[in-house]
Amino acid sequence: MGEIVSWLRGYSKPVAILLVIAAAALFVVRAVVEETVRSEFEAERTERELRLTRRSGFEDRLLTRRFNLVAGLSGRLGRVATDINRQHAGRVPSRAIEPRLTAVYEDLTSERVVLGDQFHALLRTMADDVMSLWRAPTPEAADRRSRRIMIVDSQLRDAVEETFRVSEIRP
Repeated sequence: MGEIVSWLRGYSKPVAILLVIAAAALFVVRAVVEETVRSEFEAERTERELRLTRRSGFEDRLLTRRFNLVAGLSGRLGRVATDINRQHAGRVPSRAIEPRLTAVYEDLTSERVVLGDQFHALLRTMADDVMSLWRAPTPEAADRRSRRIMIVDSQLRDAVEETFRVSEIRP
């Protein structure tokens, strides 16, 4: 501070006042610029966090919907397969098979994007196998299809575990 005062003594009072005003203005401009830059960085960080939060919320909703679809379609196919096996055993199923299989195929088609390629392929294979079970000409052919359905079901369960980590969720 003493150096500045001694330096200003070499100038006339109006020049010294102008220099002090210029220094003060420079200080104020520097502070305003720093605050503006800081607030812009903060706004950008906040916007990025909001985008990530919205994206995370979207992903959570998509995964929840995907899980519900996989579980629902798998369950429906399982019930249809059970009814087909009852039909092969001579017991009449409670509901017609064809409309239920048609509804599963329609849902597989309309929800393909939500299901994703892996789940769509597995569920489509399972639906095709249930259809083949329904149309099996002999008990041996029906037995082969039933075993194939169990294999695909196991693959589906593995994919569900890999994607959703259901076993890690504590009750």
